[in-house]
Amino acid sequence: MKEKKPENPLSDLTAPLNVNIEVTKTCNLSCIYCSASSEHDAPQEELTLDELFDLAEQLKEMKVFRIKITGGEPFYKKGVFEFLRRISMHHRITINTNCTLITKERVRALTKINLDCLIVSLDSSDAEINDNIRGKGSFKRVIYALKLLSEANIPVNILATLSRYNYKNFLGLTDIAARFGINGISLNNVDIRGRAKDIFESISLTTEEKKKISDIIKENNNKNETKISWAQAHWYDLPEKALALQKEDIKRTNFLLPCRAGVNQCGIFFNGDVVPCINFTTLVAGNIRKNSLKEIWQESDVFNSMKVLSQTKTDQIKKCTGCKYLPVCAGGCRAKAMEHNGNIYEIDPECLYHNNLPS
Repeated sequence: MKEKKPENPLSDLTAPLNVNIEVTKTCNLSCIYCSASSEHDAPQEELTLDELFDLAEQLKEMKVFRIKITGGEPFYKKGVFEFLRRISMHHRITINTNCTLITKERVRALTKINLDCLIVSLDSSDAEINDNIRGKGSFKRVIYALKLLSEANIPVNILATLSRYNYKNFLGLTDIAARFGINGISLNNVDIRGRAKDIFESISLTTEEKKKISDIIKENNNKNETKISWAQAHWYDLPEKALALQKEDIKRTNFLLPCRAGVNQCGIFFNGDVVPCINFTTLVAGNIRKNSLKEIWQESDVFNSMKVLSQTKTDQIKKCTGCKYLPVCAGGCRAKAMEHNGNIYEIDPECLYHNNLPS
C-alpha cells in the first residue's frame, strides 16, 4: 500500500535540487578502502556517453540546481569532458577525483567548465603513507596536479579518508593546502562497504582515537586559516549542543532525515539506478534506462517514502528512545542505519551513546 504523501510543499519538490552522479565504476587506482569497489575495466552495465548525454537533457529540463560528479574516477571515463561541458552550461557542478590523471590539457578544459569545486582525494602529506593506501606514485601525481590547478585558479578542496594508516599525521595536509592556496580540507571515516568490508575492523579507528582527532580539528580551526571539516565529528559535539539547547530552554519537534535524501536530492549509480543518496546502495527507486528521472522522482514509492520519513518523528527509532541527545542528532544517518542493519529505523552504527541508553 502506498504511503500518503506529506502535505508540506517543501517536502514535495517536483525535481531534486541536487543530484550526485556516479559517471563510471572504473578507476586507475585501487585504494584499499574503496567503498565503490572500483575496477579498471568498465562493467557491461555501465551507462554509455549517449545515455549520459540524454541524462544531461533531463537534468536541464528539470532545472536541477547542483550536480556532483563522482566515480570510480570520472576522468578515467573516455569522453567525460563533453558530458561535463553540457551539464556545466545549466548547473553548478563539483567533481570528486583522485587527481592523478590531471594534465595541462585537462586543466585547460576545466577552466572552460562552470566548476564550483574540484574535490581532490589525498590521504596524507607523507608520500609513502598515501601511496600505501592509494597506489604507488599517486602522491607525486596529485602534487603535480595541485600545482597546475593552482596556477589556473581552479577551486580545490582536499578530501582525506581517516584510517589506521594516516590518522596520526593528517594535520600535515594543512601545509599542502596552504602551499597551493586551498582553503578547505574535508575528512571521512572508512565506510564498511566495498573493498573496506573485509578489512574494516583492522583499519578503522577507535572511538577514543576519533575523539582526539575531533579535538585536534577544533584547535586547528581556531588558529589556522586552512579549515578542516569532518561530518562524522558531530557525534563529539552532541553533549555541548544539547546543553546549549537546555540552557536556552529550546524545545523543538525533531524529524528524521535532516540531510533531506530523497526529498531534495538523489543519487544515480554507474548503471542508471536511482537512489535517495549514493550511500543508499540497496534502496533503488528506479532506473533511468526504464523511466525518466522525472518519472522516478515524482512517482517512485521509494521517494514518496523518503518524503514521509522526513516528517516522521525521531522517536520512531526505538533504540534511541530516552536519549538526551536525540533532539540534536535527529537519529543520525538513515542510509548507514539501513546499510549496516537492514532497517531504515535502526540506530546509526556510528552513534557513540546507544550503549548508555535505558534498556
